Amino acid sequence: MRILFTTDVHGHMDVYKAFAEKLKDFDIGVLAGDLMEEFIPLDDAIIYNLKDKDLIEELHDENYDEVKELDKAIRKALHDRTSINRVGLERKREDIIGILESAQRNIYYIRGNHDIADWGNTKYLTNIENRKIVFDELSIYGIKDEFRLAVSKFRFSNKVADNVDRKTILVCHSPPYKIMDTTKMVRRKDHRIILDHVGSKKILKLINKKHPMFCLCGHVHEGIGIYGSIVNGGCYRHRKFIAIDTETKEIRYVEY
Repeated sequence: MRILFTTDVHGHMDVYKAFAEKLKDFDIGVLAGDLMEEFIPLDDAIIYNLKDKDLIEELHDENYDEVKELDKAIRKALHDRTSINRVGLERKREDIIGILESAQRNIYYIRGNHDIADWGNTKYLTNIENRKIVFDELSIYGIKDEFRLAVSKFRFSNKVADNVDRKTILVCHSPPYKIMDTTKMVRRKDHRIILDHVGSKKILKLINKKHPMFCLCGHVHEGIGIYGSIVNGGCYRHRKFIAIDTETKEIRYVEY
């Protein structure tokens, strides 16, 4: 089976268009979370006629606190269906689904820490969080994770482990601990920017215990790469997807 994989697209329409076009040459597609952002970008709000271009400062000004603003946007988008964020995200999601379905290939996805709502299932798009899909002798299984800001809260359990074996393609948003998971963090005690590991120890435990055929992850944009059978799909900035052949075990980059 030939798989086209990417993650952390963060709502960039040109990336989705490129992915859908490339996907026509593959059997299935996989998306490992952060499909969009928690808030609708200013340009999109204008495109969807949700904001007048002369009043864009109402979304936030140049001195906004990013963390507080994101938390507020998430709460408002989740609980207020009439909010600019919620309406814009719903409209943009439908546009993205239309782009992806144009490839007419099955696409399996999970959500990441930036995704506030389930995209549901459509003709070609399937949520695999806590769900195992079997293809002849192979299977694909997605980790359903909860996040506190950017830190994974996934908990290892035998119930999850029972769905994973050596013929499973494991899909998770967070990378396993100390494997392509180094990123810049602000240290609390002195606010210095340091490099730190943000991967999941529980996902690493699952991999070491069950040895899936492949583990497809993302989350850490700087971590794009291939480490044995573990693949960090990176993000849109690298302008490359990842192709996987389950028969030959070949993993390669696909530039776009």
